[in-house]
Amino acid sequence: MKRYILLLGILALFSSKGFAQADNVFTTVPVVNGKVVFQQFIHAGTNLSDEQKYAVLSQWAKDNFPAGASLLSIRFDENNKSVTVNAKTNLSLPQNKSTTMTYRFDTTIGNMGCMLVIRDISYQLGGGKPAGFVKPTMAESVITDSTISSASANDKDTYNAVAKSTIAFCNQLYGKLNKVFE
Repeated sequence: MKRYILLLGILALFSSKGFAQADNVFTTVPVVNGKVVFQQFIHAGTNLSDEQKYAVLSQWAKDNFPAGASLLSIRFDENNKSVTVNAKTNLSLPQNKSTTMTYRFDTTIGNMGCMLVIRDISYQLGGGKPAGFVKPTMAESVITDSTISSASANDKDTYNAVAKSTIAFCNQLYGKLNKVFE
């Protein structure tokens, strides 16, 4: 009986861990041809035609990225059934710090779903001249494993925090888009 209860406990632990990580498709910073590129296919089923899937995607983009300070641009391409968004967001870092992340993501409908590609990521880090000006720093110079491992001790903590916040943001964006096609 104890073995049975122990087995059930272990199965419950593994199954709950699997469900908790379902929306965490990104766990590391992927580098493709020297560039940071997060990409994931989202299965959209066969109940909708590609045109219907594109209509759902377009409405989601309009609802989630309205005109405002955080939206830099949005492009809808009906022929290719794609949406491209350039936007920025604030990432929270430890010790009540934050950074502004600028990013671009492309979504394209095809075959059985939607391809999400998040790229062209940059951050507003550190000070600069003239006073108050902050130069954008590309993700490749901040959050890759090789950059973090070769950074100074002071920068290493910041870069790790930025990497973790970026991964969390990408997972959140993926989760929101994935829910549209469930």
